[in-house]
Amino acid sequence: MVLEYLRQGAPGSLSQFGRTIPFDPLDPADAFSLRLPGVLVAAAAVGLTYYWSRPLLGRWGAFLAAGLLALDPFSLALSRVLGHDAFASTFMWLSLLTLIRATASQQTNRFEKHLNYPLSSTLYLPSSIFLLFSGAFAGLACLSKYPALSIGLFTAVTMLLTCLWQNKINGTRTTYHRLSKVLGHWLKDMLWWSLAAAVVFVALWPAMWVDPLGPVTTILNDALRASGGSHPKGSFFLGQPVPDPGSLFYPIVALFRTTPVVLVGLGLLLWQVARGRMANGAWRMAHWRMANGE
Repeated sequence: MVLEYLRQGAPGSLSQFGRTIPFDPLDPADAFSLRLPGVLVAAAAVGLTYYWSRPLLGRWGAFLAAGLLALDPFSLALSRVLGHDAFASTFMWLSLLTLIRATASQQTNRFEKHLNYPLSSTLYLPSSIFLLFSGAFAGLACLSKYPALSIGLFTAVTMLLTCLWQNKINGTRTTYHRLSKVLGHWLKDMLWWSLAAAVVFVALWPAMWVDPLGPVTTILNDALRASGGSHPKGSFFLGQPVPDPGSLFYPIVALFRTTPVVLVGLGLLLWQVARGRMANGAWRMAHWRMANGE
């Protein structure tokens, strides 16, 4: 909307201009400027995926990850339409990617203490910055679509399990004092992550400036209402419209929206995990790639 406002020479105030934009049906002349932000965000996400995953996966692994994101049919389709799903899914992915980088960087900082040279200089950004980036992207995802709020619970559980797992592979005996230290570290990281998400959420939603509790209460009430029943207009499932598709809807739809290449990759990942190779070699591979600046 801002791009269209500027294209027309900034006629009047932005709020008044927003009230004059036809919504249903949309003026075809406005389609390009309204679609452009989604396309730019999707394109930027591809570049960031390569840049931020290269220290972990290497050049070819990062190229493959970026290519899978760029050529994913569902992602391409969502980024071409006027909707919030493309923004929400893209920002959630970037939040997860930066969370992985933050976790890997923290582990490297512990690992370098046993070496004669530091690895931190080979990292593009410190772990604390990636942690803040993860929270900021989560805030953008929640602004795009409120079901993205689930990323908060996902991040909390993932970070807690990661802290406990890192404590285990470091060979540290789990005691009450050690466990309290791990939980304190997890709580500190979650506070910084939540703060970054909250700052972005409030700063980019003017309604939060006027009545902070009002929008949040409305979102939570609507989320509880929507999660307690089927969609008011029903759903299209297994070739026919149904009032309530049931619990199999999301697993089956996820399979349809996932490419065969990704399914093969997930199968190989599960096979490696089952053989116990991931736990022993994942951090060593990440440390080696970071040390060599790949």
